[in-house]
Amino acid sequence: MNKKTIIWIVAGLLVCIVGFRIITSKGKSKTAGADTDSSKPVYTQKVAWGSIRSEIKTTGNITAFVQADIFPRVPGKLIQNLVDDGSYVSDNQEIALIDRDEIGTSFTTATVKSTISGILLKHFSEPGQKVSPMAPVATVGRIDKVKAVINLPEADFMKLKRGLRAVVTVDSYPDRKFTGEITMLGAQIDVMSRTGQAEITLDNSGYPLKPGMFASVEIGLATRSGLIVPVNAVVEDGNAKKVFVVENGKAQERVVQAGISDDDSVEILSGIKAGDELITDGQRKLKNDDAVRVVTQ
Repeated sequence: MNKKTIIWIVAGLLVCIVGFRIITSKGKSKTAGADTDSSKPVYTQKVAWGSIRSEIKTTGNITAFVQADIFPRVPGKLIQNLVDDGSYVSDNQEIALIDRDEIGTSFTTATVKSTISGILLKHFSEPGQKVSPMAPVATVGRIDKVKAVINLPEADFMKLKRGLRAVVTVDSYPDRKFTGEITMLGAQIDVMSRTGQAEITLDNSGYPLKPGMFASVEIGLATRSGLIVPVNAVVEDGNAKKVFVVENGKAQERVVQAGISDDDSVEILSGIKAGDELITDGQRKLKNDDAVRVVTQ
């Protein structure tokens, strides 16, 4: 290898070394620049006017609209039930026969009569069993309409009034909604459970709803228009509620007054205005004046 070739090889190595150092220096400079960006990523949306519906969700039981236990007037042995469960009976219709005979004494067969018109919901006695005026032999109920009976904590109970619309669902018909209204409010709060009882009357044409069914109930209280924001955008700070908005690349804390709410949204009465850029995600660890970076989806 001659001297000239060696010089070219050395020169090439020097160029490679210098180029490598320049490239790595630029990479470190970029990394250092990235490390100095202390802004926090957040998601935002514009505050806008909308509407919100306040409601109470609870559970209850379906009962007959009118129901009566039917008692025999005399003691004896049940001879026969004259009407099957689920059949319609009229007021004063005979539904059972009773043998009143005792040893050494004969009586005419006694009848048991319904005291109301409706559906015979249940027999309590079978032929051959002893019956008495102290115990019912059957229950008859009117179920062309039914009631959903609910018990609410007193704070929610006091928000109710007659005529409020309610939507009822049952497990047997998960995709069907039965609408009705509150027709009865209890006159007192139960001292043991601290709840008040209310009844919702529902149309039951065709008898799809059966007494004893478990019911899920939603009662609409009010629908209002105002500034509506996601409920998870509001941060609880002791007794205060606050949100963060973005101004000039920084998070600005705003103490707000909240109105009615549902599962997803809340009404804001004061503290922000329409058009503010509200932080909806990433606000939990923010402090006032923190630098933020809005993430666009």
